[in-house]
Amino acid sequence: MRVKGLVVKLDGNGALLFHVEQQRTTNWCWRWRVTGPWPAPYLEWREGVSAGPLVLVRSEISACLVEAQWRPDDSSEWSDLPLFELAAGTAVFRVRALADFDQPQGFTAVSPVPHGGIAAYRFGPLSLAAGAETEVTASSDGPVPDNVLPCAGDFRAVTPSVEIENITPSTGSFVPSDGERRLGPNPLAKPRQYFAIAGASVDPALLKP
Repeated sequence: MRVKGLVVKLDGNGALLFHVEQQRTTNWCWRWRVTGPWPAPYLEWREGVSAGPLVLVRSEISACLVEAQWRPDDSSEWSDLPLFELAAGTAVFRVRALADFDQPQGFTAVSPVPHGGIAAYRFGPLSLAAGAETEVTASSDGPVPDNVLPCAGDFRAVTPSVEIENITPSTGSFVPSDGERRLGPNPLAKPRQYFAIAGASVDPALLKP
C-alpha cells in the first residue's frame, strides 16, 4: 500500500488524511483548512505532525469544503493531497488453529488496530486441525477507516481456538475520486458495533459471516 491522500466522505464533519507509505518511525507534516464564505478563523490552516499512517480531523462546520496538504518535513514545500474514497479492502491473514477449528459457514474476526477503532474481516469456510495453520485472503466488512491495515501485524485476534494475524497490508482500501472536496457521509458505510481488546477477540464462532 503506497498511497497518500484525503477522504472527505466519512460522517459529514470529519475528514481522513493518510500517508501510508512512510515507516512508523518517520514523521510527516499535514495541514488542512475550511474553504468558502466563512469567518476568517475557520479559514486558517490547522497543522500537525504524525508518525502514524492515518490522521482524522474534524470541522465545526458540517458539509463544508476543505483542502488538505502534506510535506515530509519542515523544510519541504507543501503538496496537495489527492482525493480518495474509502472502499472495502482485502488482506492476507495467517490463521493458526490452537484447537480443532471448524467453521463451515465462514466467520468474522475482529481486532483493535493501532490507529484506533475495531477492524472486522470476513473469512470463508475454514477447517483446521489443532496445530495447523494456513494463509487466506479475507474481505473487510465495509469501507470504514478502522478496516485500513497499513502494515502487517496491525490485525491480531486470539481466541481459545484460533490465532489470526494479517501478514500483508490491506489492498483496495482507497479508490481515487474526482468528486467535490466537501465533507459528507459515506453512503456505502453501514452501522457496525464490535467489541475487542488488544490481542484478543470475540470467538469467531459467535460472529455470523
